[in-house]
Parts: sequence; structure tokens; C-alpha cells
Amino acid sequence: MKTIKVLFPVIFAVLAAIGIVLFTGTAYSQEENNIKKTPCPVQQKGSMSSCPLAGADIVSLGDDFEVNRWDPELSKKFASVSESKAKGKGCLSCHDGIMDINEKMQKAIDAIATAFGNLNKGYGCVICHEGKAEATTKEQAHEGLYPNPGSMWVISQGFGCAKCHSDSGALTTIMAKELGIQVGGTIKSVLSKATDPKGQSNHVYRMQRALMSLEFGKASHTLMSNGVIEKGKYIFADCEMSDPDGPVPTTGTETYKKWIEKAIDQGYIDRIEQTQQIPDFEQGMKLWNDPVKASFSDYYRKQCARCHVWGEGRRKRGDLRGGGCAACHVLYTCTV
Repeated sequence: MKTIKVLFPVIFAVLAAIGIVLFTGTAYSQEENNIKKTPCPVQQKGSMSSCPLAGADIVSLGDDFEVNRWDPELSKKFASVSESKAKGKGCLSCHDGIMDINEKMQKAIDAIATAFGNLNKGYGCVICHEGKAEATTKEQAHEGLYPNPGSMWVISQGFGCAKCHSDSGALTTIMAKELGIQVGGTIKSVLSKATDPKGQSNHVYRMQRALMSLEFGKASHTLMSNGVIEKGKYIFADCEMSDPDGPVPTTGTETYKKWIEKAIDQGYIDRIEQTQQIPDFEQGMKLWNDPVKASFSDYYRKQCARCHVWGEGRRKRGDLRGGGCAACHVLYTCTV
């Protein structure tokens, strides 16, 4: 039995390493992985100097998916348009025929664009995606563009969906790190009784702290059940997050709020005010001084934790998807 107990962690570490190679198709050294780390979308606007999840997803940049999805000749065709065409059709000068987000939302977007003095449908795109609809070249049109305006990195800075689906100034942090400004709700604050009985939507703020964002229980119990952390110690989630709202939820019926408050008071529910991001291998070694625990934590972070909404999967067929709001609200498929 002693031999089995000693060998099991070693066997697990070896199998985990093999699993990474088989799953990703590529094994990288630490130096190579640093080079291939996923860039941080938040850095587009220069708001932050570092990205907590940069490099969490191993991306094989040379696989068929990456090569075949880009058509340089087609790109040249839309490199520029005439000034009259750009003025008349906006983004649809090149993207004509693209699907509407959905009938109800498209009407709202077009109405907002009209209210801003832009009568052409192709000008509504920039409300969510940014960019410059009237530009005559691809480079100018895509300046400051957000391909996925529902990305957690985008909405947490007040852009994209957060322009309407956030209370005004409700967003002040990104992964528990201060933005230094109050953002969100710059166009309007959508109210929806479909998500709250009183219509208190504030979707982005809630999304940052939702289970599909943090995967707190899944992360904690996976680490506990594999002996990485002590049972009953709820510390780690897919990312750092703070919950400053207190024991009473900001949304829900009054009965629900009282039930939650009472459950916390009587010890049936633990209230966690701060989560920590699951350690990578280097951080795990500093924390536990155990390569098996550090390997398991890092493996979970790179593979299992990819399913949360801060990420968009890996750039491989069947694994690439929309992140943030788009994870559920947009049909996201790869046709190449």
C-alpha cells in the first residue's frame, strides 16, 4: 500500500503530462510557451499593463485551422472602398450580407444609431464593435475594433454590451483589479424582468461574479478531491474576483434575499468576499513546494478552466467559441 501511495502521484503527473501532449497536439517548453502565450485583449485600449489569464490557453499557431481560415486575396479585395460608398453604407461597404445579431436587438441598435444622427444601417455596428464606419480603408475602419463586443475583457471596461447592459458607472474593476475609473451604461441601462423580478439588470457586474465566470465550486472541489488543497477551504476560482455587496444579494425577490441572508447567518451558506486565481505551475511550487500539486493545478487551469466565459477556447476546430455574453447569446461556429 505504501508503494502504491508513493507511486500514484508520480503516475498521475506522468499521465497528466501525456494528456496535455495528446490534447493539444503540441508540447512546449516554458520558454516556447511564453512566446506563444495568448495576448491580453484588454491591452488594446492600454488600460492595464498585464493580463491575469494571458497564456492560459496554449495556442498552436501553425495548425490547419489558423492557416486555412485566412484568405489574403479576399482581404485585398476589401482593402479600400470609395468615399461615397463608405458614407452611404458604413461597415456594410465590405460586410454587406452579414447576419443581424437578432431581430429585436438589431432594431434597438439601429434606433440608437439613428438617434445619433446616422441613418444608414451600416453605422450601427460601431455602437457595439467600435471602429470607424465612415472610413475608406480597412486599417482605418478597424482602428480600435472589438471583434467580440461581448468579451469579458471588453465589457469589463465599459465597452460593447456594457454600454447598455450595465448600470451607469457600476463597473470599477477587472478581475478584482481596479480600473481607476467608473464605466458602464454610457448609452442606457437596460431593465429586464426576465433576469430579475424587479428589472434590476446590471448584467455585466453580475456576469463578472457569476458561477459561469468564476467556476468557484468546480475549481475548489476539484482541487480538494485530488488532495491539492484542504477540504472545506474555498479559496480558488478561475480568476480573482471581489464581492463587495454584503450578505444580501443585489437582485432577486425580497423573499429570496431574506432566505440567503438567513442561510449565511446560520452557517448553511459560506459567504466568500474574495477569490484567488488558480495557481500555475511556478506559483504552485512556491505555494505548496510539491510538483504533483503544482502540476495538477496548472493542468486544471490550462485545460478544465478553459470553459469559463473569460476565455474563448483554443483556436482549433470545435474548440473555438465566443466568450462573455457571446458564449450563450451568439451562435458561434467555425465553417472552415
